[in-house]
Amino acid sequence: MWAALALALAVCAPARSAIAEAPANYGLGRHLATECTACHGRTADGSRGGAIPRIAGRPEAELFAALKGYAAGRAPDGGPASSTMISVARSLDVEQMAVVSGYLATLPPANPAR
Repeated sequence: MWAALALALAVCAPARSAIAEAPANYGLGRHLATECTACHGRTADGSRGGAIPRIAGRPEAELFAALKGYAAGRAPDGGPASSTMISVARSLDVEQMAVVSGYLATLPPANPAR
């Protein structure tokens, strides 16, 4: 299973970090992430019970692959996808997915255990 996930991440991931590619994307990423923080919390650290996961500081490729999956109607774990996440992901184009993934990856997680 992990090998399949690693392969999927390698195939789906942006070639270079959208933030490293164009530092001006940082502001756009922060702007796009305001929609994420409505549910994932002001610091994107998720909820205490884990119902909403931490997205701050996660690897950019993981976040990007999750957004691509949600846009296709699939949750990252293969389970049922949240209608909210499907809607959010489908509102972004691939470049915006890369930029917001890059931005969120730069955030320090307030609680790495989540």
